[in-house]
This record gives sequence, C-alpha cells and structure tokens, in this order.
Amino acid sequence: MKDIIVPVMAGLALISSAKAAEATTSLESLLPAETVLVMAAPDYATAKKHFKASASGQFWDSAEFKPFRKKLADGFEAN
Repeated sequence: MKDIIVPVMAGLALISSAKAAEATTSLESLLPAETVLVMAAPDYATAKKHFKASASGQFWDSAEFKPFRKKLADGFEAN
C-alpha cells in the first residue's frame, strides 16, 4: 500500500500543475502585436542599482550619450 501512495501523489501533483499551466494566459495574448521587447526584474531597485554601476549604465548616463537618449525617448513619446 505504501508503495502506491508516492506515485499516486506525484501523479496528482503533475496533473494539477498541468491544469494550472493550461489556465495561465500567454504573453502573446496580453501584449500588443507591435511589442518588441519585454523585460522583467524580480527586484527592480536592485536591478537598477547594478545597471547604474555597470559599464553600460555609466555609458547610458554619460554626457556623450545624452543626445541619443533624448532622441530615443522623444521617439517613444511620439508613438
């Protein structure tokens, strides 16, 4: 009897997780067709801190890159 309990419980867990996965809405149905990029960070404050400390973050904040950053932001706001 004990030999049957573990496989039955594992089977029930797999079935319930499969049903939950079917019920989950896909990103394709939530986002507009024009979406190019989706990013997620579980802890935004930490991700932002690490980005600003990185070479890419320092370049992004540099005075040389500011005109491009402004043009990019204006393009997003126009659309």
